[in-house]
Amino acid sequence: MKHTLISAILILFCSIALSAQDNNQQPDRKQWRKEMQQLKVDFMAKELNLSEAQKKEFAPLLTAMDSEMESLSRNVRESEKELTQKGEAATDADYRTVSEAMFELRGKESEVEKNYYKKFSKILTPRHLFKFKSAERKFMKVLM
Repeated sequence: MKHTLISAILILFCSIALSAQDNNQQPDRKQWRKEMQQLKVDFMAKELNLSEAQKKEFAPLLTAMDSEMESLSRNVRESEKELTQKGEAATDADYRTVSEAMFELRGKESEVEKNYYKKFSKILTPRHLFKFKSAERKFMKVLM
């Protein structure tokens, strides 16, 4: 079963890559992210062995959490890019502000995870919660 899911992920990547090559275009990023998020939801539900009812409640929470995490990361990356574009015009205060944001990112991500842990704990069993981070890491390994 795990091999089937991994195969499905690989097939999706290949089909996206081939369609992009055929059309000489990059796939629509929003659509790609939506498909990747659905793959993650399916993968996590399978790894955690969730019932359909649990998956139905779990999916929007996981999607919302991932969206918040991406937003935090995107904001910091944009700040870094803006600072780099300032070049020599950037002040020490600019560097301090962006540096602080970079160092605070993990703390903010941790706060988001803690917030969603409380929400997940209303749906998932303690065993599911224990396996959650391991399943996320496994998903990332499959993607890599």
